[in-house]
Amino acid sequence: EYCKELIRNARQFPFGELREISSLGVVQKKHKRHVKTSVDRLIGVVAESEDGSQRRGLLPVEFKARVMQSTVQKEEDRIHDLRRKRLMSDNSIYFEMDSNSQHSFLGMKKPDERLQALHHAYVLGLPNCLHAVGNTRRLM
Repeated sequence: EYCKELIRNARQFPFGELREISSLGVVQKKHKRHVKTSVDRLIGVVAESEDGSQRRGLLPVEFKARVMQSTVQKEEDRIHDLRRKRLMSDNSIYFEMDSNSQHSFLGMKKPDERLQALHHAYVLGLPNCLHAVGNTRRLM
């Protein structure tokens, strides 16, 4: 369901034009067979470079479901904090976060989820990872 919602909201997708969402099994880091990961999905995007040319890219996705009312409330509080600090717009479910930012802990409250996103990016040799959180009905 979360993938369908990403496609429905593709016009709001801030990381480029969403072209494809694929499943991916376990992958290993090039030249390091012992370093492996498994992402939930891999998104193909096309973005415009600074020089105006188009560049293709990949974005690993890790989906997290908050199903208990207490965890949904914590997630809603986190989103409220992001919007109050003007780190996330009121009409979007997306925001960009740099791991070096003083506010990075607000993007992903759970240290294990932050580590997992960093690990996905490292293993795949990519600079970004999409961490998508939803409740039982939709992405938050």
